Amino acid sequence: MHRALGILEANGEPDRPYAWLFDVTVDRVQKSILTELGRVADVEVLRALADHIVAERPSTSRAVAAIRRARLTRTAATYDQLADAVLMTVNGYLDRYPGTPHATVLDALAEVVSVVSVTMDVPDKEADRAA
Repeated sequence: MHRALGILEANGEPDRPYAWLFDVTVDRVQKSILTELGRVADVEVLRALADHIVAERPSTSRAVAAIRRARLTRTAATYDQLADAVLMTVNGYLDRYPGTPHATVLDALAEVVSVVSVTMDVPDKEADRAA
């Protein structure tokens, strides 16, 4: 809640009237909605959601559900995210088994490439990188 309050109060733009969410002059604080907004990592997304909620003025349960849906909906991972995940896995393995030969790591990764190529039937890896 405090994170959302800080972000929305710091905004200070007159075209973003957040008084429906919080207004100290009338002792109004939509705690559940602000708490859920505070869990949104991206500040711009948080503000956009707050704008939408203030415009629509849904019930608390509907607002919280909409924020959760927006926050938890995953989009397709990027090439860099996948590469980072693979590297973290390899590094974790090497931390547990520090004596693993370099050739073994490369052979295992080659096997993964082979299996993924067959199971996904991806014709052109460069097309995926560009996406």
